[in-house]
Amino acid sequence: MILSDRRALFFLGAATACFLLSAVAGGYAHVAVALGVIYVLLSIASWLDHRSREQSIEQRLRREERAVRRAGRPSPPDPG
Repeated sequence: MILSDRRALFFLGAATACFLLSAVAGGYAHVAVALGVIYVLLSIASWLDHRSREQSIEQRLRREERAVRRAGRPSPPDPG
């Protein structure tokens, strides 16, 4: 699984830091673990958001290409 979303990477890094700090947090280790779990959940949500946005862009481009083909006009040049 490749994460290209910067937010997801940040949240994973923050979760890792929280889990590592829980070893030295003393009486507050439960707070560090809970925060780490929250960051993991935020990372998953961020990745899913990023993935759905990429898919919606691809679907929109496919719809536009089909509409152009139906109209009989040449397709627009590829921007990439």
